[in-house]
Amino acid sequence: MKSKITKTTILVIIICLMLGMSQTALASGSLRTTAGVHLRSSASTTASSLMVVSANTSVEVHERDPAGWSKVTVGSTTGFIRSDFLKLPTGSEGSFRTTAGVHLRSSASTSASSISVVSASTSVEVNEHDPAGWSKVTVGGNTGFIRSDFLKFTNTTSSPSGGSSGSPGTGDTTPPSGDIIGTLKTIGNVNLRSSASTTASIIRTLPLGTSVDVLSNENNWSRVTHNGTTGFIRSDLLTSGATSGATHTMRTNGNVNLRSAASTTSNIIRTIPSGTSVEVVSTESNWSKVIHNNTTGFIRADLLTAPAGAPPATQSLKTVGNVNLRSSASTSSSIIRTLPANTTVEVVSTENNWSRVTHNGTSGFIRADLLSASGAAAEAAIASVKTTGRINLRAGPSTTTTLLRTLEANTTVEILAHESSGWSRVRVGTTNGYIRSDLLSPTSNVEMLEWSEVRHLLPLRTNLRVVDVRTGIAFNIRVFSRSVHADVEPPTREDTDAILRSRNGVWSFSARPVWVTVGNRTFAASMNGQPHDVSTIADNGINGHFCLWFKGSASNTSNSVTYHRDMTNAIQEAYDKRPQ
Repeated sequence: MKSKITKTTILVIIICLMLGMSQTALASGSLRTTAGVHLRSSASTTASSLMVVSANTSVEVHERDPAGWSKVTVGSTTGFIRSDFLKLPTGSEGSFRTTAGVHLRSSASTSASSISVVSASTSVEVNEHDPAGWSKVTVGGNTGFIRSDFLKFTNTTSSPSGGSSGSPGTGDTTPPSGDIIGTLKTIGNVNLRSSASTTASIIRTLPLGTSVDVLSNENNWSRVTHNGTTGFIRSDLLTSGATSGATHTMRTNGNVNLRSAASTTSNIIRTIPSGTSVEVVSTESNWSKVIHNNTTGFIRADLLTAPAGAPPATQSLKTVGNVNLRSSASTSSSIIRTLPANTTVEVVSTENNWSRVTHNGTSGFIRADLLSASGAAAEAAIASVKTTGRINLRAGPSTTTTLLRTLEANTTVEILAHESSGWSRVRVGTTNGYIRSDLLSPTSNVEMLEWSEVRHLLPLRTNLRVVDVRTGIAFNIRVFSRSVHADVEPPTREDTDAILRSRNGVWSFSARPVWVTVGNRTFAASMNGQPHDVSTIADNGINGHFCLWFKGSASNTSNSVTYHRDMTNAIQEAYDKRPQ
């Protein structure tokens, strides 16, 4: 009798799940545990355990970071479970969005053919989901595979009776509670759109200074809620400050075109007569974003001038080392003179990380990160290193600049910044200067840690210094994904060129041993050299990213034994060749 009751109960549960799973379970954000796992009081393995949740238990998901932790409710208890211990119920569909532009592939491999390219923030239907691998999805009528670390779980709510949530132009009228990350204001009359695209339908136009609650930020778009309606606004059209103080007045110095984007090929909103006042919000790449008659648009910066009798505002700053005053905002422009550390200059304007300054009556440009309110003493070192031989400390990042002094081997220097040109800005005692990055080595031992330990130490979207062990060539990378290994990109074209030089000018998937410096620690790693799949950084000279492995890392595919072996061997080589 006991067995019969058990079987009947199980049958009823199965029938209920079959009838209601796709409409109710996933609609409210249900996932299942893949193993017995702790429900913790906060998003940390050191947090107290509220309870142990058995394998295959259904949990309600409120917030989810696929590469981190999920906030869930089990029964009546709310806490945190690591996201890699959660999966979709077998055979069910789920609501996910892409976190970046990504390929929909014919099979679960980066070498599989691309069916289509799916834009960032696109909703996809998930049929099968492996948090540490690939997901089988349907999007735009096509079914294929997307890497799971490029999908973000969307906790939706059931549609009201007789209505449809998510219809074009309406926005989400019931945003999830508790996920507001800040409040910002519009810098002009801006469009609240149904999705993160300038071609998406306009829900409504919000006036200058309207406050909105920000839910998330991705790819220069902010998902916001305003008066109960959720939609998308371009992030650069929002500000945290008072809108009245975020602009300054300029005048047109001729009949100029107010355009929809920073390009002479963009649409002309209107032509503004000579001498007309406009409010300048920001200036970048010789284009100014302005507000004119409550309309936001773009005008070429050289077609604007300050009102008569209004001298440009200046700010006094000091150089943080021996820095070059250049003729234009580029490291390839001519050097007017080299200014010693702690030299005071007057900053007229700053854009694209360059400051236009005056010094002793001479105007020029200095990189903005080489200036500070208190000069060199205010800048903290990011690492301490030693010279690998007798090397020159120079006034600028070039062998043609002034030689400040020659350092003996094993001299300890402090790194202030890594230049994309292959030079490091350093401090030796009280003297600031430049040393070629490939002539420096870590003072601390190179460590070989498991991926599970290193993973949480790698900062996202922050420049990290990498040295190719075989050539000594140094370059910067940024991590944008941490799944079974790290996905990285060079932040600039100069870094891309350095990577290519380290590989003798040939892109390939072959593994190279590298040292990766994070703060004051350096780790043995390996990196392939073939740009592939997703890109998140524009204008760095490649379309794709590289894979960075540490001990215990794995591939996204299961049929890559040779590749796995080569990457693992390169990690060991990096460790074996560590500075002694």
